[in-house]
Amino acid sequence: MTSIAIEADLAVPMRDGVRLWANLYRPKARRPYPVIMSVTPYGKDRLPDRLASFFMRLSGVKFGKLNCSQLTGFESPDPVYWVQQGYAVLQADVRGMHKSEGHAGILRQQDAEDYYDLIEWAGSQPWCTGRVGLMGVSYLCMSQWYAAALKPPHLRAMVPWEGVTDPYRELAFHGGIPETKFVPVWSMRLKLGRNRRFPLAEDFLSQREARPLDDAYWASKRPVLENIDVPALVCANWSDHGLHTRGSIEGFERISSRQKWLFTHGRKKWETFYGEEALNWQKRFLDHFLRDLDNGFDREQKIRLEVRKGYYRQEVRSEQTWPLPSVQSAPLYLCANTGALQSEPAASEGKVQYRPQKRNSRAAFSVRFEQAVELVGSMRLKLWVSTSESDDLDLFVVLRKLDSAGQEV
Repeated sequence: MTSIAIEADLAVPMRDGVRLWANLYRPKARRPYPVIMSVTPYGKDRLPDRLASFFMRLSGVKFGKLNCSQLTGFESPDPVYWVQQGYAVLQADVRGMHKSEGHAGILRQQDAEDYYDLIEWAGSQPWCTGRVGLMGVSYLCMSQWYAAALKPPHLRAMVPWEGVTDPYRELAFHGGIPETKFVPVWSMRLKLGRNRRFPLAEDFLSQREARPLDDAYWASKRPVLENIDVPALVCANWSDHGLHTRGSIEGFERISSRQKWLFTHGRKKWETFYGEEALNWQKRFLDHFLRDLDNGFDREQKIRLEVRKGYYRQEVRSEQTWPLPSVQSAPLYLCANTGALQSEPAASEGKVQYRPQKRNSRAAFSVRFEQAVELVGSMRLKLWVSTSESDDLDLFVVLRKLDSAGQEV
């Protein structure tokens, strides 16, 4: 096992004089190493972060089995594993959070500029080869999009592992509907971690309540994905459609990087992130782009496609492009009179009604496939709906797969 040198509470100056505080983990041998970096709002010193875990579980999140060391910050790369692979690992507290100075906000331009400054600072240190890679899950992924779009010169690769790219559509108002469970709990968690020597730059929850429509505030929190051109290993999770799935796919599709790969899966996010297969992908990717190892990763097919069969049952194969060229659009039409999804438009007009106050009340339509079919990629639904109780409504669309016995898979 490689011995680890830990340098805690490094003060990193930002362009405006504010200092962010960071922890560095590196091999004890004194020579330069490529750096894997993340910035966190959850606290670089909370190892493990039991409070964050508690709040996540409170909001309904299931973690699975996490294979990482006790030095691993919440949603961040495991420094023990990566130091053993010959990397230095740097994690910093976001501006205004925990030990870092300044006024805290959520994914602002200021935070992107701070990340840029952190990358450039680390890239010029004697313990760094001048090559920096970014890695992290969820918020630690979301912040990568913003920093990479600014093109810091020392940034050579990124591993954005499941992260929103449009906070309005994917976080605050998912599909246009106010998110009322996760966002309040998450916002409370962030407030608890702020550096109380500095007032907040913004109250995200209050801003969300005051800005129900997409406006300049929300536009300022969308990274210009097309500006990103560094090699990227992007992860998208079919099980996280309530938060990160859309943004991860959008990120992969829209970044300008010529060398980019998409790792898809349908299982628990953190369990997968620290799992053996994902670590192998991450290591081969970073070894190639941060250490110039000719390990064949640049010849790896671009898409690791996981097609779900059921809970933790899946088939995995490789594809070269996304969307898949073999995918064919298959229109299906709702028939209110029969409750069917059918290949031809309904022959006669009909309607289905239900009472939204009644538990499990819904309109349901079904189709039975007579041969094997894969559903891969995006879907679109066009509906005509009305309500007698208001002038607006929140509409949830759920797709369920049943087996031949009618049991939900």
